[in-house]
Amino acid sequence: MDPVAQRQFVQTNMDSDLQFILGEAGVSLEHQVGIARHYGNLRKFSALGDDRPAIRTACAQDFAIPQDTPEHRSQIASIVAAWETAKEYLAKEVELKAEAKVLGQPRVLQIHERQAMLRAVEAIHGDLGDQECPSSDYLSIKAEETECNEPSAASLDEILSKHASSNSQIQSAVDSSGHIRVTRTKTKGKMPTTTEEFRKIMKVETYAWLCMASRYRAKHWLHGLTAEPFQKFTEYILGDRVFGIQIPTSSSDTTGQTKVKPDWSIVLAYEHKLRKEAMKRVLEGYTLADSLLAVIRDPDLKEAYFTTPVALKSAMSETQQQPHKWQRFNSKGGFSGKQSQGFSKGKGKFSKGKSKGKTMDSRLKGLNLAWRTPDGRELCFQWNNGECDGSCGRVHQCRVKGCYGTHKADAIAALPSRAACDELPLVKVAYLFAGKRRHSDVAAFLRKAEMANTFFERCIRACHVVSDTGGCFILEHPEDLGTVEGEQPGSIWQWADVLALITDCKATSFAVHQCKFGAPTPKPTRFMTNMAVDDKRCYKALPKFDKLGLYKGPLPKQCGHVHTHKLIGRTAAQWNTSPSAAYPPKLCQFLADLILNASASCGRGVKDKSGSRKRQQTFTGHTSLQPLPKRAKDTAGSAEQAIDVESSDDQSLGVHRTAADRTEQGQMGCDDPDVEGETQFDLGACRNTGRPIVVEWDRYHRDFIDGFGLCSPARWRPSHRGTHRSDGMVKLANQTFELLVETVKATIPDVRKEAFRLVTGKLEHSPFSEETLERLRNKWFSLLPDQQEASIRDVGQPFFLRAMAQWLKVFEDPDAKWLVDEEDSFATGVCLGVEKPLPRSVQVCHQKLKHRRLDDTEFAAIAQNYPSAQMSSKELEDKFREEESLGRMFPSKVGVLQQEYGSDLRIAAMAAIQKPDGSVRPLHDATHSVMVNHSIKYQDKIDCPGPAEIASIVRETSETKDAPFCVSADIRAAHRLVKVRRKDWGYMCCKADSGSDTVWVNKTGTFGISSAPYWWFKLAGLLGRFIGYMFHQRWFMHMIYVDDLHGVFTGERKFLHLWVWLLAYEMAGTPFGYHKFKGGFASEFVGFQIRYDKTEVGISFKRGDWIVQWISKAEQNKFVVQAREFTEFLGRLGFISQLLIWLKPHLAPLFSWSAVTAAGTVCRLPDTVILTLLYISKEFTRETFLVSARRPVCFQGDQFRTDAKCTDTYIVLAGWELSSKRWFALKGGPADAPYLFKPGMGAQWASTSAELLATLVALQLFGWFDTSGGRKALEVSLFGGTDNRANESLSEKRSTTKWPLMGINMQLSSMLSRSRLSLGLRWRPRDENKEADQLTNEDFTGFSMDHRIAVSWADLRFDVLEDMVRTREAFDQARQQAKAEAKQAPKVKPKKFDKSPW
Repeated sequence: MDPVAQRQFVQTNMDSDLQFILGEAGVSLEHQVGIARHYGNLRKFSALGDDRPAIRTACAQDFAIPQDTPEHRSQIASIVAAWETAKEYLAKEVELKAEAKVLGQPRVLQIHERQAMLRAVEAIHGDLGDQECPSSDYLSIKAEETECNEPSAASLDEILSKHASSNSQIQSAVDSSGHIRVTRTKTKGKMPTTTEEFRKIMKVETYAWLCMASRYRAKHWLHGLTAEPFQKFTEYILGDRVFGIQIPTSSSDTTGQTKVKPDWSIVLAYEHKLRKEAMKRVLEGYTLADSLLAVIRDPDLKEAYFTTPVALKSAMSETQQQPHKWQRFNSKGGFSGKQSQGFSKGKGKFSKGKSKGKTMDSRLKGLNLAWRTPDGRELCFQWNNGECDGSCGRVHQCRVKGCYGTHKADAIAALPSRAACDELPLVKVAYLFAGKRRHSDVAAFLRKAEMANTFFERCIRACHVVSDTGGCFILEHPEDLGTVEGEQPGSIWQWADVLALITDCKATSFAVHQCKFGAPTPKPTRFMTNMAVDDKRCYKALPKFDKLGLYKGPLPKQCGHVHTHKLIGRTAAQWNTSPSAAYPPKLCQFLADLILNASASCGRGVKDKSGSRKRQQTFTGHTSLQPLPKRAKDTAGSAEQAIDVESSDDQSLGVHRTAADRTEQGQMGCDDPDVEGETQFDLGACRNTGRPIVVEWDRYHRDFIDGFGLCSPARWRPSHRGTHRSDGMVKLANQTFELLVETVKATIPDVRKEAFRLVTGKLEHSPFSEETLERLRNKWFSLLPDQQEASIRDVGQPFFLRAMAQWLKVFEDPDAKWLVDEEDSFATGVCLGVEKPLPRSVQVCHQKLKHRRLDDTEFAAIAQNYPSAQMSSKELEDKFREEESLGRMFPSKVGVLQQEYGSDLRIAAMAAIQKPDGSVRPLHDATHSVMVNHSIKYQDKIDCPGPAEIASIVRETSETKDAPFCVSADIRAAHRLVKVRRKDWGYMCCKADSGSDTVWVNKTGTFGISSAPYWWFKLAGLLGRFIGYMFHQRWFMHMIYVDDLHGVFTGERKFLHLWVWLLAYEMAGTPFGYHKFKGGFASEFVGFQIRYDKTEVGISFKRGDWIVQWISKAEQNKFVVQAREFTEFLGRLGFISQLLIWLKPHLAPLFSWSAVTAAGTVCRLPDTVILTLLYISKEFTRETFLVSARRPVCFQGDQFRTDAKCTDTYIVLAGWELSSKRWFALKGGPADAPYLFKPGMGAQWASTSAELLATLVALQLFGWFDTSGGRKALEVSLFGGTDNRANESLSEKRSTTKWPLMGINMQLSSMLSRSRLSLGLRWRPRDENKEADQLTNEDFTGFSMDHRIAVSWADLRFDVLEDMVRTREAFDQARQQAKAEAKQAPKVKPKKFDKSPW
């Protein structure tokens, strides 16, 4: 290989950084080629060995360099030196990257990095001068963008060369942590004013991106990047298609072309927009080279950002444009210079003789006239003055500048004022000759615009007429969204005539997202009406904009939905806006109901008995419908049953709605279940009485969730279930239940004893044999319409889906069709949701409105396993073999699978979690690389039971006054029980060993595929509802969280019902892990402890003790922790705080610190975090890990009122109880409450803390801190200074990091949790509590001394607060001591740096 070929090989296969290091170390070109073959980047080369001997060995073995001559030994020494330098460079690079990441700044490129990139570019393009070479700052910014895969188009004044950035400055600032940060100011150049300056800047941009391409070879979007695309881009901007664009003329010159000379600012704006669009294409997966060439060929971009602005600019009148460059005015305001066209050479003040031209029409005097159109065509003077026979060849348009209308200029003679054409009904339109050929002329467009103006003016007049006659009107137009893509489209909501309707007609304007009414897109729309509107979907305010004209409301930026349909562009031959032209049905109903509920329509209202017209109630966004009537057993579910509108006035109009209308309405479009007024879930179709159980926890209320779907009967109390079921339904449920009872009694003689054996882990397998289950199922099948069909168990499914389908159809279950009837059913295999969306089940789930954004990743159809899987490849293969024996997987080869699935084949990366028994749990990563999960979108929201449901089920059970018995079960391999259709198997492939040729194909739901939980939820919901229908009104409750099942039973037959419940699941085919059964009077469920005997919920002692031990260990290590371990600890604290709600508010500082700390950081925790951890540890030590699940006793209204007074020398805390008139007044100084006083400031700064302390004292003195087990809810009013509402806000979020408010809040939280008390603080003005204010002023007039509570500071219990004060003082002392020691330490002379030449 000759030297030229060697250099080319090194240039192609080695990073520029490594080229620079090897060259500096003196490594020969021949040996650089050897290194480039296998160790072409800096990281690989630095990892070549652990020490010098290893590098020397590698030189002999990998690069074949013997040690027999001085020349060879010299080369080995050079390679060793280069290896050491590479390690140092790499370590420094990692350090600088981390520091820049923390500071939020682009990292500074090292000299060797910058020189390496520039040398690589100069090797191809020659030496770069200072005006062509990118500055170091600009290269750093581009490097940061490239590393993050987020390239951007910099403004031309930000693209700096080395010459332009030589005068950068530095500045210092103090960050939030108190550290001084020295940063360099961002230098800006100037925008180019000539084409030559533009070319120079584009050269800098070209070389900057070529530097990135030489360094980041792994970035696919930089592949194949050369200078050619940038050169073509520059020539396009400066060539005859943009800046040098020409248009045909009628002149007789040789070319027949004339230059347009577009405004330079428009050219630069268009150029910047093109580069922005190119970067957007890069983010979509295209290369930078292809993107640059694509944008200059895009006609839509050219028309929108170049042709249109140029045409509009030329259409503007001279008064609208800037003055000419050389226009000058004399001292008297007159024009000095060349005479304008209004000056003549005839007699008169400015004349020099007789006139030689035609005299201007006197009617046109005083007008600013033009003689050419903006595009250079000559205007006909004769036509404007009177008549023209049409043979002139000129344009027949108005001569008034800025008008150019189809009327004659002499038409202004008929106007009262002849100053301008503005008084004529004209519309200014710039017709752009771009794109495809139009089938109309300018005149046709002008006539259409004039007609539209006339139509709208008459609409405004009609609104006034209707309003004056007592009628109602409504206007609609798209919302005014302000500046969009740098432009401000016109909107009627900017017109003064429209805004005047608000004051003249008492109208209201509101905006909506049409998707809230079922439209496929948001389509922001504004209405104006004089009818009363009160609907949460309507935002009643005029459009608001910031200083730049950008839209700021009232509509929120996000509508809350995920939309796939776009309104921009075409689909096939139809514009995408076509489907949105019509209102969605729900918006039509909204407007119809708005009109029906209005006071009048077209002047007519609804007469009352006296004959006068009355006004109806304000429209609330939905028709006032009566509840569904109780259905007769033989006509349940009849769609013909009409539901009358509640208002008699509406009835007189003949308005009726049916249950079928409601169901259809709930399934249309993009529904929002949380929006008032939308009928989605049909409560009456559940055939129960009333609403589901309402759960309460942490002062919030919602409907009970059992995990089996919205229509699950177990969400209602047993006595309310199935009250509207037909006789056939009840009969089938009872017959099935009796079959189960009969089997249980025949199999288990002592159901009580066997139940205790079950929950204590004494049963290793089911007490029901296969023969018993087979006999039971045969009897079950005999109750169904098609016994033979019901007996079929589909291949690959443990469940008897066909029997369940027949049974559930009798109960009209909304999801029964998914068992067998659908094309992609559970029997045939469900779809993953990649090629078609997952279904929407209105009666089972709420709609999912929020979707988690998945990690960005580079696509790769075949991914490599993670290290955990590679180290456990043998265990993984054993697991896959086991799954194969169960019919869930099978092995294959890549070639075979590609023949069937083609480009749809995805082999995902696997991870493995080690289990205590030595086996592994496979984790299938369908997100990264293969990107399967990116294509799966939920429409249904999976609702699972949480702390509120756990507390509610304990509460409901305890209120029966019967001894309960519970059981918690685990369903084996829940996700793997769902069969997936064969067409989607290609998306679920993996390998046990990345180096193996064997590919394992999943046939069932796989943990890691995002749709697997969804399909198991639907199947588990069908199972749970089957049990719920069958139990009918017998007392039991159950809930499921993924694969964890929990049931509780009461009454004399509770043990029998427990076994019936369990046998019903097994009869349907549910596999249980019997070794995991727990229960009795207490049980664990998804990590929470449930105590039915004490009516308490919480966490187990084992889990609580783990928290205490972790904090104790951290304290022993002086609170120096690893951030990764702290994050794990914090996650478990967050889980616990769902039930131990007193813990939740104190986690705020912990989460704040964790969020800004890198996972690998090892450091000491901040003082605030340490104080919080010590508080949590003490609370866990002195308190149980359980809380009461009983219903809280709510005390409505203020129970007492307090106030606090703070002065320079003392404080006064006072309060009085409203019912008993008891009162207290406690005075104290710095010795009593030192945390409220500061030297030189007294206590006036601590008013918020003092007021909260007064509340704490009142709770103690008035006896609210008792230790009874029941929960209580209390509201207290705080009376402070003007606008001091800090404590009200504190009671809502229950968290603060301000001292001493933090310590007082912790003391309050501790005593509230021990007393099971929930406290709400409400701010009220001081004037409403003069009594408490009087007590703080030590004026006891009107208060009986017999009712005074004698109290001193020593009587108050502030154990937590005192501990926090002592701990904080210890921290302050340690900090002061460290500062003092630092001052006494020997001074280290700072290192001197070489100064640059003056």
